[in-house]
This record gives sequence, C-alpha cells and structure tokens, in this order.
Amino acid sequence: MIDLNVAFREAMDVASYEDVLGIIESYEDESILDDFKLEFVEGEDISKDDYSYFSISLIDDISEVGYIQANWIYIWDKDIFEKTELL
Repeated sequence: MIDLNVAFREAMDVASYEDVLGIIESYEDESILDDFKLEFVEGEDISKDDYSYFSISLIDDISEVGYIQANWIYIWDKDIFEKTELL
C-alpha cells in the first residue's frame, strides 16, 4: 500500500488552476467553490502548499487529510484512491 504522506511530499509542487478547480468542484459544495475562486486567481498555477492550506482550513476532522493529499496526487495518478484503499 502507498504511504500517502510520502507520496504527497513527492508529488508535483504546482498544478494548473483548472486541475485544482476540478478537485474543488468534486466536493459539490458551492461555498467551498466560492471561497476557492476568491482565494486563487483564475489561470494561475496553484502550489501544493497553497492548495493544502486552503483545503485543511475547510475540514473539521483531521482524518480527512488523507483525502486532501490523495486529491492532489490524483491530478497525476488517477489510480491513487484504489492504491490507498480510500474508495
């Protein structure tokens, strides 16, 4: 099984606005989407750290950090949820 902490550290440092927007839209929460659009400039790349800080600020349960990490990794590894058994 993949160690998400290691995989997240090794993941790309930036992703396109569009890729991260796709993650945020998958949450199906308009208030999160609105906050995202206020926080980030459309068309500009988003750093892993900025994505992480933004996402962690939205959660109540620290156990959700794994999903936040997996969502970022999903941009370049579409099988990450199966590999980590988060499905």
